[in-house]
Amino acid sequence: MNKHARVLPVVFFLIVLPATAATNNLIRIKVLDSETRTVVLDDSGVPKNCDALNYDAYCHSSKTSQVTNTLRVQEDDGAPFDVACSVDSKWSRCVALPKGENFDARRSKHGITIYYVDDDGKPRKQFFALVAPGAKNNSKIEQRPH
Repeated sequence: MNKHARVLPVVFFLIVLPATAATNNLIRIKVLDSETRTVVLDDSGVPKNCDALNYDAYCHSSKTSQVTNTLRVQEDDGAPFDVACSVDSKWSRCVALPKGENFDARRSKHGITIYYVDDDGKPRKQFFALVAPGAKNNSKIEQRPH
């Protein structure tokens, strides 16, 4: 891939998205802190019965842990707030964004969608749910289908 093809998505974000900010309610946020936490899921001792012959109501996901990325972000001079996303599959785009960086985002009822450029230079977006104030271990993350 040539050098100019990698720069094109970045130019798109720098020119086109800010130009549409007034009409699309885009905000600019700064990541103040970024944390990744892995939680081991409790299986409660219930047998999984997930083979082809015994597939029943007790068959759980084979997932044994959950990875959650939590960001403390701030819009302009507003109060900082926490948002989080969970890695729910190997194709998940939930990433811990770098501390100190600025990103375009769009507010929604239950969180924000953050626009960023991934390691391959591709423009991406990820929904981050608002974390309820005072939540311990991110147990009160508002869930919403992506």
